[in-house]
Amino acid sequence: MARIPVRWKLAGLVRRFMPDVRGRDRILSLLTRDIPPPSGLTTGQFGPGLRYEFDLTTDTELPNLFFLQYEKPSLAPILEATLRPGDRMYDIGANIGIYSLWGSRLVGEGGRVFSFEPVPNTRAMLERLIDQNGCSNIVVIPNAVGAAAGQIRLQVLPGISGLSSATRPLEGATDIEVESISIDDFIRDNPSPTVVKIDVEGFELEVLRGMQATIEEHRPLVISEMIPTEGSSERPVKELLDIAGEHGYEVFNLDRRGLTNLTTELTPTTNVLLAHPEQHEDELRRLSALKYRRNQTL
Repeated sequence: MARIPVRWKLAGLVRRFMPDVRGRDRILSLLTRDIPPPSGLTTGQFGPGLRYEFDLTTDTELPNLFFLQYEKPSLAPILEATLRPGDRMYDIGANIGIYSLWGSRLVGEGGRVFSFEPVPNTRAMLERLIDQNGCSNIVVIPNAVGAAAGQIRLQVLPGISGLSSATRPLEGATDIEVESISIDDFIRDNPSPTVVKIDVEGFELEVLRGMQATIEEHRPLVISEMIPTEGSSERPVKELLDIAGEHGYEVFNLDRRGLTNLTTELTPTTNVLLAHPEQHEDELRRLSALKYRRNQTL
C-alpha cells in the first residue's frame, strides 16, 4: 500500500484547521510543491460515506480524493443545502465524479444523478469510483453537453482530466471528437433535473443555451462555473444575466459574504448560482446563511 508523504498530511491538517484567510492557498501550495503523489495503490475515505482505491499518480485529479478527508469540496455545502431524497441531479462535466458521488448520497435510492462525461479515460475513472461505492443511482452519460446535438472537438491532456476543453487551445493536448447533446433534448426521454452543476471549462454558456426550455418549464437550481471563453478578456456576464432574466432567474456570486447579486458591473466568482426567487425561496434562504470559499476550484 502506498505511503503518504508527511507534507501531504500537514497540508491536510491546514485544510482542516486553518481558517479561509488570505495566504492559506499559498501555504498549501508550498507544503505540496515538488512532492509527487505516492506511487502504488492508495485507499481512503471522504465525504458522506465514500471511499476510493486508486494509484494517485495516474491523473492530477486523483490526489484531490486524499485531501477530501480533511475538507469538503467547495460546492458540497450547496448540494447539501439543496438536494433532498428523491431529487435528480445533473452533473455536467462530471470529471472523476466527486460531486456526482456526493449528490448520489444526498438524493438516496429514490433519486438519480446523471453524470455527463465525454472523455473516455476520465469516464473510466468516474465509473470505477461509482463501482467502488456501489452508487447504483448514478447514470453515466458519455456525451458532451452543448447548445444542440452534433459533434464537438475537445482538447485533452493525458493525465490531466480537469483541463479538457472545447474552447481554448492547450499545449501538448490531443484532439478527440465526441458526440454532443443538449439538455432540452435529453429530458424528452429522461427525468428533469432538480439541481444542475456545470463545469465545462469555458463552455458553460453553450450548455445554458441548450437548456432554456428546461429552465423555463422545470426551473432547476443551477450551479455553474464561469471562466473566460477563448479570445475574450472579459467574462460573458451580460449574456449570462440575459439568459437568466428571460426565465425569471437571478444570478448570484458565491463569496465570503454569502450570496450577492451579480450585475454587469461585477466580476463573477469562480462559480455562480442561478435561482428562481419564487421556486427556490427555501433553498435561497438556506444558501444565504452560508459563506463561500475564496478558492472554489474544488
